[in-house]
Amino acid sequence: MLKFGIDTIEQLHSELESPSNLWIRQVSIPLLLEVDRDDLPPAYRERILLELADDRGAYKRTYRNRFDIFDRELCDRLVGCEHTGGLKVLDCGVSDAGTAVDFFRSILDRNFEVDYLATDYDPQVMFAEIFGGRLTVTSSNDPLQLSFWRFVFSFTKPDSWIKLPLNRLIAEALLRTLVRRTLMRIELGETQITQVSLFGGDALSLSKTDNRFKLGQLDIRQDFPSTGYNVIRMMNVLNPKYFTPEEFDQIVRNVEFSIEEGGYFAFGSNEDAGTVVNGAILKRVGARWEQQFVSGSGPIPLLISKLKL
Repeated sequence: MLKFGIDTIEQLHSELESPSNLWIRQVSIPLLLEVDRDDLPPAYRERILLELADDRGAYKRTYRNRFDIFDRELCDRLVGCEHTGGLKVLDCGVSDAGTAVDFFRSILDRNFEVDYLATDYDPQVMFAEIFGGRLTVTSSNDPLQLSFWRFVFSFTKPDSWIKLPLNRLIAEALLRTLVRRTLMRIELGETQITQVSLFGGDALSLSKTDNRFKLGQLDIRQDFPSTGYNVIRMMNVLNPKYFTPEEFDQIVRNVEFSIEEGGYFAFGSNEDAGTVVNGAILKRVGARWEQQFVSGSGPIPLLISKLKL
């Protein structure tokens, strides 16, 4: 049995109207350009990102208003605080930045002045046309996805050898031949590439019209871009599947170095908009953290073990 993908806007229209009951199909990432150009509803972008994963295996999927209740709890704790020059916020792992826009607007609703930086691990990808198909790669030229004929193959979340052996066999053969040659041509500058932003239209537009809201790239295992943050927010990021215990150590050190006294570290995860966030809001007090709010089942034990409560 073969699984085909979705590589035209027309197919995406049909998928949204009548989703496949057999399995979730990959959608060609370059369709984001058409979605943004035609200003299609958020559901189109959400569906494209549904099965997209970066080179760590972390999914890019997200939904607007996903963390509304949790965000209100965080905003409540900021009311009445004195912040000279306004709030300085670092938001990490924002995917298409839709939830960052939500939180930014929640802050403005409380009449705070704010300097907001929304970041993601790899918010921009590139694609090259190859023999009627399209190869999508990361900013560091690692293969993410290949749209070829009626197939859409993921190289970060490949099809199962057991469930879809023919798909996997075709993908592996193309990876060894066509994909590898194309990667070399991209590296040498011999193939034209097109850049695709994974940040959504709302976030991109807001970053251009409001200088308080900025977009950037950040690997949270590396040094943060600044210090003195009043809020550091990491939603659906701190997953043990994505980071080793040693990397969690480094992430915690980065947060502790970059957040100011009295600042808030907010983190958690959930499945969909309207579902309970499992996480916490901590306040920096001296060399330790005070737990201000716990949501759902709370944060993952591995992370708590790295923090001084």
